[in-house]
Amino acid sequence: MAEDYLCFYFVYVNCQKYKILANYIEKFENKLYNRYKGGDTMGNNYKLDGLKDKKYILKEDLVNYLKKTTNYEKKSSIRWVIHELVKSGKITKIDSEHFFNGVLKEFFPKNESERKKEVKDFVKEKYSNLDIIVYESTVLNEWINHQVSRNVIFVEVEKFFMEDVFTSLREHFNNDFLLNPSIDDYYLYAKDDMIIVSNLITRAPIHKDSREIRIEKLIVDIFSNDLISEFFSHSEYDTVINSVFNMYKVNIKKAFSYAKRRNLSEKLEKYVKNQYPSEVNK
Repeated sequence: MAEDYLCFYFVYVNCQKYKILANYIEKFENKLYNRYKGGDTMGNNYKLDGLKDKKYILKEDLVNYLKKTTNYEKKSSIRWVIHELVKSGKITKIDSEHFFNGVLKEFFPKNESERKKEVKDFVKEKYSNLDIIVYESTVLNEWINHQVSRNVIFVEVEKFFMEDVFTSLREHFNNDFLLNPSIDDYYLYAKDDMIIVSNLITRAPIHKDSREIRIEKLIVDIFSNDLISEFFSHSEYDTVINSVFNMYKVNIKKAFSYAKRRNLSEKLEKYVKNQYPSEVNK
């Protein structure tokens, strides 16, 4: 009888413990819900007034600032605060050591034409193992004053496969085509919705899965690709570059790596030197 009582008592005590624990968990969950409902995040509770004059913030400076202005000392706590600041849009992570003071978006071309989508889907299926990108001249309209009215679809592929891709596209689509044209050829034969197949420089920065152009490649190509630079005035270079860096995340190391392959490092430096953290080792 005594043993049965002790067994019952043991079960009862443990059940009470579990009830207390369950109640604690429920209260904690409710607290979290009330804290974050309506889009509120931890990052909104922290102000970076002491860093508001900095366009780019070095990670070391951000960590030291947060230690001074919060009660956090542990690395894990500081990492969490930084995560929440990024999540809330107060800062944007550029690379492992730098943050932009504000919101920058990932770049993806807007308002793509139906024909571009069809071309992109075609090369994805037929040439799944090749590096190919597809983009349009109208991608520049986001930044230039005189809008591009004649749309051209560019298909860039490794030099060895250019002719094969060109032939396949021409057999499948009824557009006008040019294969790796000079600027003179373009002016002679250009038409609306023309498809131009040209050489993709090796190790160019591209989105391999989506087959879209990366912003780092586009920045360099406006200086080096005559067919692209002809769509806007050279006097707009500064405006375009400034707009790009204030809207989108740019991996400056990727941009300079590509520029070096095109012998354009000095020219790129001229236009972007004030657009990225000075500490970056290009």
